[in-house]
Amino acid sequence: MPRKEPLARKIFNNLYRNPDDLPVKFSDNELGIKQMYEDAFAKWITDPALSDTHITNLLINEYGRSKTQAWRDVAIIKSVLGDIKNADKEWQRYTVISMLKEAYELAKTKKDPKAMAMAADKLGKYTKLDKDDLDDIPWDEIVPPSFEPSADPQLLGIPDGHKSAEEVLELKRKLKAKYIKSSSITEAEIIEDE
Repeated sequence: MPRKEPLARKIFNNLYRNPDDLPVKFSDNELGIKQMYEDAFAKWITDPALSDTHITNLLINEYGRSKTQAWRDVAIIKSVLGDIKNADKEWQRYTVISMLKEAYELAKTKKDPKAMAMAADKLGKYTKLDKDDLDDIPWDEIVPPSFEPSADPQLLGIPDGHKSAEEVLELKRKLKAKYIKSSSITEAEIIEDE
């Protein structure tokens, strides 16, 4: 039996398609969720400044979703919306670069060296050509330190062997003096449960 794809992926692969033209079968409940996602998605695309809480309240009030489920739906919608916002940002970047190139060509045609220099300067700054390239950090070669728990007291500078109660108290006093600078710390008491 083929593995069933998650509903969110199924919905976003068929976003804004007419229910009669869907290549996959949707139940009535799934079509209702698809409509809800499409509405929330459209609201967020038209007004990106809307908060998560606003969209959550929309899903609760207009679609009767529980608060928990509405927040889950918002997270799903935002994951797809993030891809679209990133694509929009790349498109805006491409548009600005095209405009700066056009401004440079227009200044060149008019033989205006000052305008050419300004357009070239803005293009260089926008594309960050005026900054040095950062060395690539070899993240795959960085190995975190390996810590292994140990019950060996010698790792703390405590000599191996059994100690008398007086020796243990003296060692505690020395360690407190070495590591604890505040005198406001008191010794814990062990209370036996009855």
